[in-house]
Amino acid sequence: MENNTILEHLAEEVLERFVLQQSCESEIETVETHFLACENCVERLEQVELYISATKLALQQLHTEQVARSVAKRKARGFAWFSVPRLSIVGSFAMVTIALSVAPRVYREKNPAVNVELTTYRGLESPVLPKDRNLHVRLNAKGLDGTLTVVKLVNGDGFELWKQQAAIRDNIVTIEVPQIHSTGDYLFRLYAPGNSAESVREFSVDVE
Repeated sequence: MENNTILEHLAEEVLERFVLQQSCESEIETVETHFLACENCVERLEQVELYISATKLALQQLHTEQVARSVAKRKARGFAWFSVPRLSIVGSFAMVTIALSVAPRVYREKNPAVNVELTTYRGLESPVLPKDRNLHVRLNAKGLDGTLTVVKLVNGDGFELWKQQAAIRDNIVTIEVPQIHSTGDYLFRLYAPGNSAESVREFSVDVE
């Protein structure tokens, strides 16, 4: 019986297509229906979303550091004959995968995720969060319809930095957010699944 249950779980590639918004309409309906009855696959989905988001952030940071190093070397030498070769996308993903997989456990233990609970909406509170720390965030979802929502993190200019689909459980949305490396004002926005045009709720935070 246990083996049959395991075989019925969604395949990893199905979860990845769902996170990357590459699923067809029929598959989206099948996946969302499955989530209603399978908490295990919801948890696996959250892990896939977190990993993909962390990879994107790491790639962005890697590119920024490469550009900064290249500019610094050119300035130091006084001429522009030197250029850092561009990494292929496969090489970049390989480097990021290695960096994520061999991260020291001691560092994670000394720098645990910061617990954040946001219960009121934009304008009523703006808690201060530390930068360069993983965040374990709980958002108040009381009054929202459905069992799934999409959470986006945007900066003060409205630029999207991170996105994840999450389950609504007991009027709470729980998400694991990768490190924010820049100080400033940010917003967590909740959207109904399939509708990314207008948020249904916003929570403001300051990162210092």
